[in-house]
Amino acid sequence: MILTGSTSVALKGAPSAKLLLGDYIGGKYQVSLFWWIAVVLIVGFVLNYSRYGNWILAMGGDSVSARNAGIPTDRSPLHSS
Repeated sequence: MILTGSTSVALKGAPSAKLLLGDYIGGKYQVSLFWWIAVVLIVGFVLNYSRYGNWILAMGGDSVSARNAGIPTDRSPLHSS
């Protein structure tokens, strides 16, 4: 208030937005915790069970070895010259 010369106005979110982004489940756990768990599971699945995830993990070790194993390292976004 001192810096801007104005006051803040409290806004009330829609119930659907609050349910998806900021409510508590069971009065104990925030929804954001479950979003993080879902993201971790999806990324873990992609890295462990997809061809693209295998390429990412192989290139993290050594791009020359990955290229020798048949992984197209020049098409990967992780490719460094």
